[in-house]
Amino acid sequence: MVNELILLCLVAFAAGFIDAIVGGGGLLQTPAILLILPHYPVATLLGTTKIPSMAGTTLAAFKYSKQVRFNYKVLAACVLTAFLAALLGAFLVSRIDNSVIKPVILVVLILVALYTYFNKQFGIHQEKDHSLKQQVLMAALFGILTVFMMV
Repeated sequence: MVNELILLCLVAFAAGFIDAIVGGGGLLQTPAILLILPHYPVATLLGTTKIPSMAGTTLAAFKYSKQVRFNYKVLAACVLTAFLAALLGAFLVSRIDNSVIKPVILVVLILVALYTYFNKQFGIHQEKDHSLKQQVLMAALFGILTVFMMV
């Protein structure tokens, strides 16, 4: 168990380093924890990886909030749908057998990594003029997608 803990700490450090530079440390940490601790339920392991993810996201959001003004209707739509999607996702993951969900998670992580690597425009800021209704709908969609990408 000590060797597993040391290995998990090293992976967490590497994931944090990657997150600090470009983001996406969960693409390293999630498969590592699933491989290093195969005897634990997937829902427990995914919940464990959410702790550093939430800490990093909270700090980034706090720093970002100092530089921009938020539209609170759009923000509320994003937060509400992300919260509801997280509840649904946690419920579903706890109900699915580990032998079924592990390969699904692996495939999703690989697809996200490939998309991120090959999409050279990913993360480049583009200014678009959308109505408030469009912004709220897109925020809700991104709130849901964010939960699934954080798996």
